Amino acid sequence: MPPVSATTFGIDIELDLPLPTSVNKIWRVSRGQVYRSRAYQRWQKAADALTLTQPQWRNKHIPGRYTATLIINEGMLNPVSDGDNLLKVPLDYAKRLGLVVDDSIKYCRDWHIKLGNDENAPTGARLILRSIK
Repeated sequence: MPPVSATTFGIDIELDLPLPTSVNKIWRVSRGQVYRSRAYQRWQKAADALTLTQPQWRNKHIPGRYTATLIINEGMLNPVSDGDNLLKVPLDYAKRLGLVVDDSIKYCRDWHIKLGNDENAPTGARLILRSIK
């Protein structure tokens, strides 16, 4: 992904993403080595393909504190999923794209996970980032 260079304050960023991989499934250990799981690698590739179709996030960056809302398409979700462990992967991805400085509590000051549908999370998930002062 190309780096995001322009900095704007007071912006909202919405990014449609695939249904995130559970944080419980992103890392694997083999022979003492920690590596990204195949499921996590597949999710990242699918997210890359989706973000290429969404030009509205380009040249946007939240330089400081922000809130994060993740809307999950309930129809695509396993009913026994732990909803609380689905936010890490999209926030790490936002950091990777350069949309936010970091996903630590120093920057991400408030976060929510909501259940949605095909209208507000058509590809599985929608990440909404809003800068705050």
